Formats: sequence, structure tokens, C-alpha cells
Amino acid sequence: MPTLTFDDQAVQHRLGAVHASALRSVSGANTIGADRAVYDRSGLLSYPPGTVVRAGGGYPAPQRWTRDAAVNAWSGVSLLAPDVGRNTLWSVVDRARDGLVVQQDNQWWDQIVWVLAAHHHYLVTGDRAFLTRAYDTSARTLAARRTEHFDPAFGLFTGPGFMNDGISGYPSPPASKSVHSSFVLDHPRAAKLMCLSTNCLYYGAHQALAAMSEALGHPVQAASFRSDAEHLRTAIDQHLWRADAGTYGYLVHGDGPSPDTSTPRRRARAWPSRSSSASPTAHAPANSSTPRTGSRTASSTSGRTSRASTTGTRGGTT
Repeated sequence: MPTLTFDDQAVQHRLGAVHASALRSVSGANTIGADRAVYDRSGLLSYPPGTVVRAGGGYPAPQRWTRDAAVNAWSGVSLLAPDVGRNTLWSVVDRARDGLVVQQDNQWWDQIVWVLAAHHHYLVTGDRAFLTRAYDTSARTLAARRTEHFDPAFGLFTGPGFMNDGISGYPSPPASKSVHSSFVLDHPRAAKLMCLSTNCLYYGAHQALAAMSEALGHPVQAASFRSDAEHLRTAIDQHLWRADAGTYGYLVHGDGPSPDTSTPRRRARAWPSRSSSASPTAHAPANSSTPRTGSRTASSTSGRTSRASTTGTRGGTT
């Protein structure tokens, strides 16, 4: 593990100790043995080390959760402990009949962050064998999401917001007072939301797949992924940019009546980002090369819910 050393002893005491404590948390308390029957459904985990980084303490086992695995690898494990980072990423991948795919659970909007984490793993390790399999996994996962959760009328992907599987992170609708559950999908038509954060991740995933295609010598596929990324960027700007506020909205709704009233919803209603404020210098992003994320986006809900956990699913947020 890396060390952090400062000439100033006061700084060393203040920051070096925190750094060492964080590393101990990752490499000690939160690195666990990976039971092959549970975590190695891809058949690609390495033994040794035979370990993965879990979501954290206090949550039910097994913690085979895509978002947590991807974010942990992306946030540092791939760099600090490449073998463990690789295992952590493969621990949420299944070997389906037609090949490798990120586990297909009921929180589909989390699957796409795996693509960015996998590309990052390759960038910091240079692992070509990993890249080949990760590209195949990523392309198959994105194709599944495009088939099942892409709304061609909007040109956006449906699903709740990133790190926001708790309903407290949403306005009403979709939040419904008649539903006594904190899990977002238990609320009427929440599955039809099209959120800024999630679609920005899809944009990044298309770009990551384009880069992986180029690294593997597939220029035609790279051009196709970049073209799809640009179409998605255009849709994000068209449907989620709020010219009146000079920032992006949080989400748009799909079709259907409001769950709490009989009034039909408008086709595309962009809610403002929570706690956002318009900048007097903000302007529409017609010529930007990537979607802007606004000054502030939706804040995540705090804590996880008591919703029963199954493999790959849970309530609340990370």
C-alpha cells in the first residue's frame, strides 16, 4: 500500500494518519474473502488474492451490489490493489448463455457505471486481458439496457437517478404519500423517470466503450459508440436543460397520469436540480462537447432502508 509523507510533522499527524486509516479501512475491514459460489459467477476471479472490497459494514451479506463494486474500484481500489479491484469488478458479472454481462437485477440503472469503472481499471493497470473481457461485458450490458430501457421518443434512458434508490431523493410525483416504502421503484411509474445523472453516466459509458474499442483496434465500433454518445448528449440538452434557470433539470417524466391526481402529466417536465440556483452567466450548452452537470444536482438520500436485500439489490442509497 502507498504511504503519504510530509516534511511538516503537524501536517503528517493531521493528514498522514487519516490517509493510513482510510487505507486500513479499505484493505482491512472492508476487504473480504470471496466465496466462489456467491462472487465468482463470471468464473474470472483470481485466487489468490481471493478477495473483494465490500460496500461497508452493517449491511447484510452477501454484498454483491453493482454500484458499490464499481464505485469502490473506480474510486481507488483498482489503483491501490489492482488484483482486488479486478476481482471486485468481476464479482458482479454473470456468465450468461451468450457471454459475460453485468448482473441483471432490478436496479438496472446502476449497471452502466460498471462500464466506466472497468475502463478506468484498464487505464490505471494497462491490463489487456481484462480490457478484452471488459469490453465484451460492457457492450453486451449496454445493448441490454438500450433494448429494455431506452425511450426513443425522448432519446433518453429510463430509470431513477444515480445513488438515489431511496424515494426521499425525489419530488412528488413520483413520490406518493399513499405508498409506505422508501424504495423508489415501489412508487407509481418511477421506473419511467429519465434522470440527468443516469443519462450522463450512459453518455460516459458510450465514450468509454469507444475508447475501449479503439484500444482493441476496432475503429468502426468506436465511431458507432461516439455517434450514439452525441445523440444522447443532444437529447440531454434538449430535454433536461432549463433555459429559464440557466441550469439542468433533475429529471423528466414519461407518459401517464400523476399517481396522486387525475391530471395527466406533461410529456417532458424537467424538475430543477435540488437546491440549485441559476448563475447569471449560465447559458444553454448548444456548442458544448459534453453535457454540463449543473452547479448542483440531486442530493442523495441518507442511509439505506430496511427493505429486504437480495443478491444485487437493496433499498436506500450508498
